[in-house]
Amino acid sequence: MLSQPVTLRTIAQYLQDVLLQPIADIFNQIYSKNILVVALDLEGPGNSDQFPFAVTFHACDTLGIRQPVKNIPTVVYTPDAILNVDEPSPRLAVALKQVYDSDPSSPVIATNFDDIAVFWTPDKENVRYYELVASDETRTLLALRTITAAHLLHALIYALYAPLPDSAEKTGVLPEGPPVNENAPLVPDAVVFETYKRHSDFDLATLKRDRERALQFFRWKDHVRDTQEKLIVAPGDIVHAASNGLDEFALEPKPYYPLDFSEIPPDTLAHLGAVHRLCPLSSLGLRERFLHSSSFNLEILGVIAEGSKRGVCTVYQCRIISLDNDEVVESPVLCLKLFDDRFQLLDPPEEEELEEEPSGWLDRIALAEWDARQEHCAYKKLEDLHGTVFPWYYGAHQVRTPFRLSQKLF
Repeated sequence: MLSQPVTLRTIAQYLQDVLLQPIADIFNQIYSKNILVVALDLEGPGNSDQFPFAVTFHACDTLGIRQPVKNIPTVVYTPDAILNVDEPSPRLAVALKQVYDSDPSSPVIATNFDDIAVFWTPDKENVRYYELVASDETRTLLALRTITAAHLLHALIYALYAPLPDSAEKTGVLPEGPPVNENAPLVPDAVVFETYKRHSDFDLATLKRDRERALQFFRWKDHVRDTQEKLIVAPGDIVHAASNGLDEFALEPKPYYPLDFSEIPPDTLAHLGAVHRLCPLSSLGLRERFLHSSSFNLEILGVIAEGSKRGVCTVYQCRIISLDNDEVVESPVLCLKLFDDRFQLLDPPEEEELEEEPSGWLDRIALAEWDARQEHCAYKKLEDLHGTVFPWYYGAHQVRTPFRLSQKLF
């Protein structure tokens, strides 16, 4: 049986139905049943089988979006080279002009299935910006699909394509949250300053809907900044922690796509094997004891990083001095990363913002428990690669002294 001859029509069908339609299918599940793959008619001289073919996405406006969605990507296939020196090849240049005439905001992802380049809208001086994408030659099509999906996601996020309830548009709270008793008195500032040790001690749904409680939160932030040092421990301090104590605050998500070694290029696998090092806790017989302990004590040896002004993490050198109250005589030097959201820099509302909804004041608020959990999940997914380009990782735990802070040890 003879295979179907390769023509522009068969390539276009492959690009549209095989490579790009799955992207629309995923977004249709996440957003709505309103994202379509659409072929563009490009006109050009000469043999039509040698002229570029373009495919884009159409986001229907049935959700009541007031303006057309901008920055929707267009994928252009050209049978010849993408670039001629530093300019688009002649055929591609004609195709780019037609795409921009149709939608000036559209980023264009050009490919000949060997190379990929992303073109952005020309500026006022008609200078066209583009970037060549480096890709393993065996993964060009995967890279093409990934880049296209990323551009589509960027466009849909900024267009608010995911429908939100009216109340969420005003408060940023999903779902509506518990009812707020406006007559309930505020907890006195002195009590909050003394007993609240992290963002999750506050009812965040209420904060975003109650102006006075939101303002009290910012007074608490000022109090922390005025009375506490971000480096809460120093060399020589002893830190007591509950093993795996983070589990009581946040369930561990499971990766939808587990690590698949068959997707890692052979040269990368060879490099990982070459740099692999043994687990320092295992060599001392401590790894299993540590992973199955209920508590442990650490001695702080030094400060590695204080973190950024807006960050919530500090990093220290430490060593284990006891497991379940049993002394540990010899311990390797380890790295301790503390997540402490009290020190996240959040600017209080300006005077002209006081009449706005308090949810807008808190749109960047972070929770130490969830930040630590996300990093913990990444390390768990990469568990088989620990000791290579990734450090050995020993879990997420809960510091009991001096404060209950999210902690990771690796």
